[in-house]
Amino acid sequence: MCLLSLVFLIYCTTLEFLYANCRSCCSGLFPHNYSPIPKSVGVLQLYIKRNKAGFVKKLYPEYQLYLGSNGRHIMMGQRMQLMRSAYYLISTDIKVTDRMAPACLGKLRSNFQETEFDLFGVGENFEKGFPVEQLREQHAAVVYNLGVNEVKSDNKMDILIPKLVNENETCCWKPTSKADNLIERFKLNQKDNMLCFTNKRLLWNFQKNGFTVDFEARATVPSINNLQVVAPHDNAKVVLQLGKAKDNYYYLDVGYPFSLYQAFGICLVTFDFNC
Repeated sequence: MCLLSLVFLIYCTTLEFLYANCRSCCSGLFPHNYSPIPKSVGVLQLYIKRNKAGFVKKLYPEYQLYLGSNGRHIMMGQRMQLMRSAYYLISTDIKVTDRMAPACLGKLRSNFQETEFDLFGVGENFEKGFPVEQLREQHAAVVYNLGVNEVKSDNKMDILIPKLVNENETCCWKPTSKADNLIERFKLNQKDNMLCFTNKRLLWNFQKNGFTVDFEARATVPSINNLQVVAPHDNAKVVLQLGKAKDNYYYLDVGYPFSLYQAFGICLVTFDFNC
C-alpha cells in the first residue's frame, strides 16, 4: 500500500471513529468538521443526497452528506420553514431542528435577495450584545454576481473563507460588527485575512443541451448545480467539485484548504441559489 493510500485510510478511519463515538456530544467536540482537510489526505470523495419527497420537502429540501468510502453519515442541512430568506440549520444528527441542540454545527443564512450567503458556527449574534467569547464564528461566505442577463446560469461566485493560521487550523473570524463580516471586508477589498476562490464558469454543450465542464467522470448528468471551485488566478486547479450523478444524488470532491463544514455549506448555497 502506498503512503498516500495509507494516510487517506487513517483519515477516513479517524472520521468513522469520531462519528461512531461522539454522535451525542456537543458540536464543540466535532473539531474535524471545522478544521481544514489535511494536505496529506489529498482529495476527499463524498456524496450528498437530497430529499425532496412530498410537498413540504419540495419547498424545504433536506441534504445529507456521507463519506464516499463507506457511506458513513457526516452531517445534514435542512432548509427551515417560513423564513424571509434562505436559512439552513446544519447538524450531525438527522433529527435536529433546533440551533441550541448539542449536535448543531451552525447555520447558513442569506440576504433577502439570496445573492449573499453567510456560514456561521454555533454561538450568538453580535447584535444581541453578548461578550466576544460567546459570539459565533463565520466560517465562510458566498457572493453571487449575476451575468448581464441576470440569469442564474450565467453567474460568478466569490467564495470567501478565513485565512489559515497553519495547515491544521483556520483563523478564528468572529464579527463584532457588520463591518467585520467577510462579505463587507471583501466589498472594501480588505482581503488580507481571507482566502478567495471563484467558480469555474460552465460552458453550454449543444450535444447534451446543458451547461457542462470536465468533471472527469464525477458528474454524469448535466446540471445547473454542477460546480467547480478554483483559485481566482489558477483556473486549472480545482479545490472543490460538486457533480450530479443521478436524481437527488451528487458527488462532492474536496480537499485542502477547505473543511468539511465549509465544503458542505458551499454546496447548500449552490443548491439553494439554483433551485
